[in-house]
Amino acid sequence: MKHFHFSWMMVLLLVLLCGCGDESSLTEEENDLIAHYAANQVLQHNPEYEERLATTEQASGDAATTTQTPETATTQDVQTAETDTSAAVQTEATTENVSYVTDVSGLYENLNLNVIYAGYTIARQYTDKNTSSLAVEASDGKRLLIVKLDIKNTSRETLQVDMLNQNYQYSLHTDTDVVEPMLTMLDDDFTVYTGKLKAGASRKTVILFEIPKEAEKPLNYTLEVSNGSSSNMIAIP
Repeated sequence: MKHFHFSWMMVLLLVLLCGCGDESSLTEEENDLIAHYAANQVLQHNPEYEERLATTEQASGDAATTTQTPETATTQDVQTAETDTSAAVQTEATTENVSYVTDVSGLYENLNLNVIYAGYTIARQYTDKNTSSLAVEASDGKRLLIVKLDIKNTSRETLQVDMLNQNYQYSLHTDTDVVEPMLTMLDDDFTVYTGKLKAGASRKTVILFEIPKEAEKPLNYTLEVSNGSSSNMIAIP
């Protein structure tokens, strides 16, 4: 049926173009208008033409949606750069706001202990001077970083200290790594220290780390001390 209508419209177009009467009565512009109108009517009844038209319009709409002008692209790039810069500034500010302390007693308040950083030394070997019972030697290519901590019983009674069964963590932050403490059986190793302290009594203890043999002062390391819920940072200059 569609082909019949299309054929009929083609006949009508030929009649209109050829004319049934005298063409001299129409101007050239009027003949062009009649031809354009007749062609448009015929094409509207051609299914293939309608499908092509719809596809063309859809493609044009998609292109208009996805096309990005140079000005738009430049604006987005600037916005991305500004976001990256803001993130960098925020990170830098966070680093600058790190608070370094020498007194980390607040982390040991529940144990009635004052714990104060008392400096450090670098050596190939360490021996507990209080008992001279054990010695620790650094591995090949390493040196011992001996962090010194003074501890004190703040209670009015003799205190049984048992750090081995407490939930404390210690980590040394270097320029390139995070180092865990050495496991030792030294009597003055604070990470495993057990013993009695009389009321108001003090004790010198240490925490040992292995660091590269070529490490020299200033180290610019950081010792992080944590009790599981909060932490403090000690600067190791």
